[in-house]
Amino acid sequence: MIDWSDKELVNIFYYSNVNCDRHATKSVRINGRLYDKHGVDCAITAAALLYKVYDPSINHYKYAILVGIARQNPYDTVIDEETGFEIAIENAMINPVMTIEYNNEVKEDVVYGLLDSYVNGLSVQFIKTKTEIESEGKNIKDYNRGIDNSYYDNYYKEFKNIFFK
Repeated sequence: MIDWSDKELVNIFYYSNVNCDRHATKSVRINGRLYDKHGVDCAITAAALLYKVYDPSINHYKYAILVGIARQNPYDTVIDEETGFEIAIENAMINPVMTIEYNNEVKEDVVYGLLDSYVNGLSVQFIKTKTEIESEGKNIKDYNRGIDNSYYDNYYKEFKNIFFK
């Protein structure tokens, strides 16, 4: 049995599918008929904390990985990757989705392979459309549904006025 009171953080690994193509399709049943629903999957960020911990039963140190996950709120469209990493690290410490013990030090590619397969194996949860949010009786202004594009609109108008008179 591992003694978690004496642990040493060796490394932190991050994985995120924020910059990946998250377009997905899943089957839904509406009024008895099966339809394909297309959308964008919520972004998922994972953090793996690699610890060196003492195991008194074998009088030897082992390595343990604690993995935490952060998932984008389906009502939000703007993603903050740094916040996702912070939440994933916190979840790894407080409520890990998995704990894996190794007798020897773990290679980096093994950890990234583990995180990649776990994140890609999670069920699809689409980002909700404006209509879906309103049909649930929620106020769309309570969520970060986009960035103010007035800067880009004004820039385009000025550009057009200068070059296309």
